[in-house]
Parts: sequence; structure tokens; C-alpha cells
Amino acid sequence: MAENNILAIVAFAIFMGIAIIVLKERAQTVLTVINEFFNITMTIVRWIMRLAPWGIMGLLAKLVASQNIELLSILGKYIAVVMGTTLFMDSSPFPPFGGSLQKISLAILPWHARSLLSRPSRPVLRSPH
Repeated sequence: MAENNILAIVAFAIFMGIAIIVLKERAQTVLTVINEFFNITMTIVRWIMRLAPWGIMGLLAKLVASQNIELLSILGKYIAVVMGTTLFMDSSPFPPFGGSLQKISLAILPWHARSLLSRPSRPVLRSPH
């Protein structure tokens, strides 16, 4: 059934969007149907996202039951490494790596310290107009 005809799907979506924009009020019912379909799809995705951890837990329980307990210790070490790396990257003050801990500390600090730390590190260029 699926023939990986992505280009045709993208072209159809572009033409459909342009037609809806051009027709404005006459295409309002089509736009309403598309919005309702989007809402239904997002509700289903939300259900799947809530059920996914339970499914993964079931898969891991089956894997541990069929293998030995050593597998669980290896998985625990992997989780510890990933969490440690994430915390290290998040504590970095550099914007590409995160800096969420810096944002949290700015929220906790008094207002005068917050104003000192939240200043831009380089001057902002302003237009002459």
C-alpha cells in the first residue's frame, strides 16, 4: 500500500494549504475538519505517550525474567551514565549545552544579583534609526 511517495504528499499538502488560504471563508468547513482531525490525532498521541513507559517497563520485565539479573545491573550502569552526562551538560553555563541550572539559580537569587547575572555578555548592536 505505501510506496514511499513523499514528494507527492508534500506537493499535495502545499497546494491544499495555498487553496485554503486563497478561498478564505469558503474553505472554513475544510479548515474546521482539518483542525478537528488534528485534535483527535494529538489526543491519540497523548494517550500513547502516557502508555509508553508502562509498555517499556513490561518489555524490560520480560527481558530481565528471561535473562539473568546481571543484565539489570548493566542497564542500571547505562542509566547512571546517561543521567550523569545529562546533569553535567545541563550544569554547563554555555547556551548550546543547556544552562537550566543557571536559569534556576537566577530565579532563586535576589533581584539585584539577578540583574547583574542576566546582563548580556557582549554589547547589543542597535540600529542608528
